[in-house]
Amino acid sequence: MAASDITRTSEGYRKRLNQWRRVRDTIEGEERIKERGTAYLPKPEGMKAKDYNAYLTRGAFYGVTDRTLRGLTGLVFRVKPTVGLPASIDSLQRLATTEGFTFEQALREAMREILSLGRYGLLVDMASTPGLNNVPYIATYKAEQIFRWEERTEGGIRRLVRVLVREEQETADGETTTLIRELAIEDGIYVQKVYAEVESETQGRGPDAYDSGDEFDFISGNFELQSVAVPQKNGLPLDDIPFWFVNVFDTRPRTDKPPMLDLANVNVGHWRNSADKEQSLFLTSQPTPYLFGVPKQDVPKSIGAATIWTSERSDVVAGFLEFTGPGIESLRQAMLDKEDQMAALGARLIRDATTSSNVTAETTRLQSRSETSILTAGVHTIEEAFTDAARFAAEWVGGNPDEVSVEMNKDFVETRLDAQEIAALVAGWQAGAYSRATMHSQLQRGEIVPPTRTVEDEVALLEEEGDDLRVPPSPVPAAAPPAATGPDDDEEA
Repeated sequence: MAASDITRTSEGYRKRLNQWRRVRDTIEGEERIKERGTAYLPKPEGMKAKDYNAYLTRGAFYGVTDRTLRGLTGLVFRVKPTVGLPASIDSLQRLATTEGFTFEQALREAMREILSLGRYGLLVDMASTPGLNNVPYIATYKAEQIFRWEERTEGGIRRLVRVLVREEQETADGETTTLIRELAIEDGIYVQKVYAEVESETQGRGPDAYDSGDEFDFISGNFELQSVAVPQKNGLPLDDIPFWFVNVFDTRPRTDKPPMLDLANVNVGHWRNSADKEQSLFLTSQPTPYLFGVPKQDVPKSIGAATIWTSERSDVVAGFLEFTGPGIESLRQAMLDKEDQMAALGARLIRDATTSSNVTAETTRLQSRSETSILTAGVHTIEEAFTDAARFAAEWVGGNPDEVSVEMNKDFVETRLDAQEIAALVAGWQAGAYSRATMHSQLQRGEIVPPTRTVEDEVALLEEEGDDLRVPPSPVPAAAPPAATGPDDDEEA
């Protein structure tokens, strides 16, 4: 196959690549932003290289994008996800991906990628080394690695027929080489091919060459076919590519606007304001003396409290050049305005803690609604993709796919029940208003009982503790004894 076909990129990749890079760079922070130089801080016309470097150095980058990403990811994983896998692939709980992530860590990494770039990829694969107790694993790919995909309509349904991803592999001498993995349907069966980079000369411009506004048609490097494999299940080749695209709202191959892009753009604007403000302060913060009407040879060579300037001429004018006017204040206000914009775009964690402790959970929930919509959609998509991938892995080794379950937290605001609410809940159960299972589920939602603990687990724990540790129910009053019978009563009888 021609190298140009292997290295050519999809339109959706070219459309989003620079957007993905901008988000990545703002997440990485100040060092990366300054490394990019004029990509984010244009050089003023006429400024020399030395002066530009000083201009670049003085600016302070406000790391809002990364802090927001960490905060939003933390909202999802404040409650541990529950993952159920059949025995045949239970080892994925401890080692699920090629990076060495546990299943839970893989979910967390996927959440970060979805919240930042809105793009991720999962490939279920299996090592083909003879003699190994092979268990399928999940290979994960970030947005920039998935550079080509093709679909074909069959029977009115669009079907994925080709995916190309880029990987980095460490060689025996410690160097890093680039691989391209091609996943394709050929003659109705799934075939996997691996191409290795064979020389350093580039073909076209590759994605490692950063240029704001540019689009790239090719992946850099020249590649040759290294291996061909036909994965099989029960001795038969597969007829589908076990690859899942994970976007914010769906699992389709198309690319969407990165969720963090708007925030990253404002973050970059804030960075430019900061550099301009610091440059202005540098140029104007120190008063500069001036003297008019004195011959050059008579200009004083020193200044200070112990130095007196005198002149016999009446037209001499002396003074200091000092900064006045609203210039720097305007820059400062522009930065504050952008901080408000970033807060509105999802960066509420950067603001000072001005929320009163008396604000109710419902008020907090309403204030967070604009942020949690992306979280909720992302969580649902990640659950769907990882569930489908784990089900496929289970089927591949003869396990029961119905035993797969992946559930992540969707309650992003703490709603812990207080003592009065718990007492009312238990009282309702004791009165027979609802079942033990219903009460248990409400205690889980109220973050009193761990989400992974079942009703049966709770009953077993109570039995282990013993009756002496439980609070006995309210005693029922005993029936009154019959009244004593006197002699008069006997006579009347």
